Amino acid sequence: GYTVYFMVLMMFIGASPGSTGGGVKTTTFAILLESVRATLAGRDRVSFFNRNIAPEIVVKTTALTIVSLIIISVYILILVNFEPGMSFLALFFEVISAFATVGLSLGVTAELTEPSKYALISLMFIGRIGALTLVLAIGQRAKGISGIKLPEGRVMIG
Repeated sequence: GYTVYFMVLMMFIGASPGSTGGGVKTTTFAILLESVRATLAGRDRVSFFNRNIAPEIVVKTTALTIVSLIIISVYILILVNFEPGMSFLALFFEVISAFATVGLSLGVTAELTEPSKYALISLMFIGRIGALTLVLAIGQRAKGISGIKLPEGRVMIG
């Protein structure tokens, strides 16, 4: 039933910061949820325990979650492409487990083709480094002009 889906969610959230566990981290997930709650309540600040969370942290939290979801989506598409006859749920579980460096499986790992296994290995590496660390490392080389402060723009969303 819902046990597999709950396990997938818990693996995606992952461990707490500072641990060797993977996932997006518990604090990232908490800030993301509070950010959504603050937005729905019409507040412009995210806060926990009477402390405001810096807007830069909220932006990084959102970026990390989106980058993580994109990485997971790409790897799910890769595995679905390489394993056309396999259950989507089993492949989804394998991808989330590899990203979060959990080590759980629904028993299909041995049946995967070599390209799928290599894809999961690379995803485990990305999951261990962390999606944000990887993006920041790549982004440091492509850093734009610094020292120039641009005017703020107001954009309507939604």
